[in-house]
Amino acid sequence: MLFRSIYARLRRGFSPRDDGVVAQLSAFRPDLVIVSCGGTYDLLMHPDWVDWFATTRTRVRIVANWQQENPFLKTSEWLAAKAALRLTDQLCFVSQRNLDSTRRHLLEPLPQARVVHNPLRWQRGDLAPWPNSGSDQIATVSRLDDGKGIHLLLHALEGLKPVPSLHLNIYGQGPAESY
Repeated sequence: MLFRSIYARLRRGFSPRDDGVVAQLSAFRPDLVIVSCGGTYDLLMHPDWVDWFATTRTRVRIVANWQQENPFLKTSEWLAAKAALRLTDQLCFVSQRNLDSTRRHLLEPLPQARVVHNPLRWQRGDLAPWPNSGSDQIATVSRLDDGKGIHLLLHALEGLKPVPSLHLNIYGQGPAESY
């Protein structure tokens, strides 16, 4: 799983690599850099970028697309994450839960943080009529991996008493598809 491998690399440490981005940023001299991170702490894998942002005082915004509920970072990584996120003029999270988890984990108020919502990009022609099956239906659409919590949905539905008569449609692909 990608996210687990990222956190595994963070846990065991990594050596900074020169990926050429800093040289390109230095040559271009942008007024603003927006970094879309798969995970909130992905910027830690690029300490050269963080150093460049700090040295040049270039405005940087991060879009954090995912946050583990209870992440584990070594103390040095935890401090580096706090320092890196303090450099941002905006820290955008795709959900309130991700923002709350990050604030709780870092023990930081993150006043520059906000939740942004990614709108669905669909046209009326993209819609198919909802199937008329005679039973109530609900659906979930996402990447199928442990981090999306579909197993939690299944447990929550099973815990409803009385159990409603409904059909759950799960749409997506990913490593937890067979589960």
